[in-house]
Amino acid sequence: MSEQNNQGCLKKCLGFWDCMGIGIGQIIGSGIMSLTGICIAMTGAGTPLAFLLAAVLVICPNMVLAVLGSAVPATGGMYTYVRDYIGKKTAFYYLALLVAGQLVLAMFAITFATYFCSLVPGVNETIVGAAILTLCYVMNLFGVDMAAKLQNILVAVLVAAMAIFVVFGMPKVDWSTFTAPGAIMPNGLLGFLTGASLLTFATGGAEFLSELGGEMKNPGRDLPRAMIGSTLIVAVIYAFIGVVAVGVLPVEQVAGESLVQVAQAVLPTPSISSSSLAAGCSLWPPPSTLPLPGAPRVFSSPPRRAGCPRKPLPSANGVRPGYC
Repeated sequence: MSEQNNQGCLKKCLGFWDCMGIGIGQIIGSGIMSLTGICIAMTGAGTPLAFLLAAVLVICPNMVLAVLGSAVPATGGMYTYVRDYIGKKTAFYYLALLVAGQLVLAMFAITFATYFCSLVPGVNETIVGAAILTLCYVMNLFGVDMAAKLQNILVAVLVAAMAIFVVFGMPKVDWSTFTAPGAIMPNGLLGFLTGASLLTFATGGAEFLSELGGEMKNPGRDLPRAMIGSTLIVAVIYAFIGVVAVGVLPVEQVAGESLVQVAQAVLPTPSISSSSLAAGCSLWPPPSTLPLPGAPRVFSSPPRRAGCPRKPLPSANGVRPGYC
């Protein structure tokens, strides 16, 4: 059976907003928590601009995948393109590296468990980490449509938590911090560019949408728009977070530190400060960045191509059209 028929067996159920939710969920993660303070040490008050520049740096290579994915939509994304346009041997090495890279999922699960146990003392971290990995696995068994719905819920929680941080923080920003001489690039242009390059880790992730091209209703239109749109939306949110992170407390106090100090300064009470920041900005990102709809499609593409057993399609008017 041809690759085209294999792709056609998959249900095309993802619309534009599903793709946007998946893209935003793949981008937002622990990077905003761990890298903002480091970037402030490099770029000072230029951190919001560094986030925007980082988004541009991410979009440039993503445009290649967006154009390729819209012209030749394929479930499996990069693996499929490497296999078809470079060769099967190279595709095997790519897949092997991808499998090895999935070990990082254990780190996301451990991060989730660590923050969860800080909010709910007495719970075993190992059990919590295993449970969240199992949950993401089970959600994939229900199909990409269900995984996309769960991703949209997680994205709503993420954006709400970050919105609370920005809304409470903006009125307390000292805008003179951004106009002081040398505030934007305290370490020069090289330091600013280095910080922006570092933040590409925080603004990247939308490229995984290319793995789902075969399950999009209109990949030619939705894939490039969702990849670019989700990256820009998250970059703007991060830029506002950067404004609050730099402008509320002295730069020297927050440089190299996490956002916890800023959250404690801007949110109304210590209880809201700890729970909102930890649950909203740290607890939710790890499971949202677990590849609910993406990576499983890469691993399902080789068996389909290799001719593994397929289940019969439902009959229509007593006629079975084939196997999938």
